[in-house]
Amino acid sequence: MKIIQVCPRYYPFIGGVEYVVKSIAERMAKLGCEVVVFSGISELDIPYKETVNGIKVIRWPTYSPSEAYHLPKLRKEFIKALISEMQNSDVIHLHI
Repeated sequence: MKIIQVCPRYYPFIGGVEYVVKSIAERMAKLGCEVVVFSGISELDIPYKETVNGIKVIRWPTYSPSEAYHLPKLRKEFIKALISEMQNSDVIHLHI
């Protein structure tokens, strides 16, 4: 099973959504699921991929005025990357 999660920020940032997404992702990975997290980060100019506790994390540059809203930069590329990861996925979990 492949699960895609999209959230404004992800671990190591601290917050309620971040905790929930991390907990779900790690628990599903322990059950043998492939989990991919798309996460925004305002300090970036280009996206980068990393693995955090066995979870594939794609950190995407965002505009985040006052850290209140998280709007992806490079929107066309973001949509293409998301659609690419969605191929053969079973679940998409969005926090927007």
